[in-house]
Amino acid sequence: METDELKMICKEWYYNDNVAKRNFVAWEILKDVRRHSCDFKGKEKAMTRFYHIGNFGYLLGQLKARFVDTDNPAWDFFKSTALIRVTNNNDERANVKEDFDNLIYGFNLNFDLENSKKKRSEDDVIDVSDVHKECKKLKSFFDKNKIPYILKFTGRGGFRLIILWDDLKDYFKVEDFGEVSGQFGDFIVKQSKIDPNFVDEGVLHASGMALIRVLYSIHPKSGLVCYPLDNDEFENFSTEKMKASYILDNLTVVKGSKPLDKKREGDLSIIYNEFSKANKKQLSKVDQKREKEKLESIGRKQEALEKLKALPEKERKEILDQLK
Repeated sequence: METDELKMICKEWYYNDNVAKRNFVAWEILKDVRRHSCDFKGKEKAMTRFYHIGNFGYLLGQLKARFVDTDNPAWDFFKSTALIRVTNNNDERANVKEDFDNLIYGFNLNFDLENSKKKRSEDDVIDVSDVHKECKKLKSFFDKNKIPYILKFTGRGGFRLIILWDDLKDYFKVEDFGEVSGQFGDFIVKQSKIDPNFVDEGVLHASGMALIRVLYSIHPKSGLVCYPLDNDEFENFSTEKMKASYILDNLTVVKGSKPLDKKREGDLSIIYNEFSKANKKQLSKVDQKREKEKLESIGRKQEALEKLKALPEKERKEILDQLK
């Protein structure tokens, strides 16, 4: 897509003259990024990472500065797959003292479906008819098994089904990320009988630092919106309806309306119980590993306590006073 055309699309989308529509887009973006680290990436591939953008006014200012009031827009807008604890709005990664892993408190499970061969195409917009068929199979499996999820168009060549941490947290621990959760994702892919060649394993097995495109952001190659889909929008999908101008023209902004998350509610226990039965041995190994780490931690604490008891009373009292 030509740079001038993309600039016009971004200005209309991220900072529309209609304040109600502008605020709607910014609010939907805020809902998607407020519990993640965020990255803006320009043509130079350089990234600016923010550990948390949780303030509406701050986000609006960032959108204006990075996509509108600049000759070098940060076309790409990404977020981490991991969820992080809140830090200051403008703390960039280099200025944050805490280790990133210590900020993570959860993760979402992402099923990215795309045609990897077409993805490498230079075409601005990719025909997604084949991916749509496979996604339809996976979506049907989710619906049949009452798996809670959000479905979105990724902005150019595929679709993403997302199981949120709010639904995963009763079944997985943060330390399971990439170990059991990846197996859970593989299990769902296998049981759904979709073509695994359409599934991006890099995203499904992603670490906490992995990045995915932010909902309601513009894809710089296609100029289309990364957009959440309800059942009707998916069944009657058209890339024409993913244009920023089409969405804005058909947008009904109602004051006080509920956020348009378009999430399908469900009960993850059904598919998780099936997964547990099929992976009993592996889950047992994870439990054994966790128990071993717990015992080692207790052993280290007992050893430290014995050393403390062996110290002279005065020295022991000084150490205990420092720990208070």
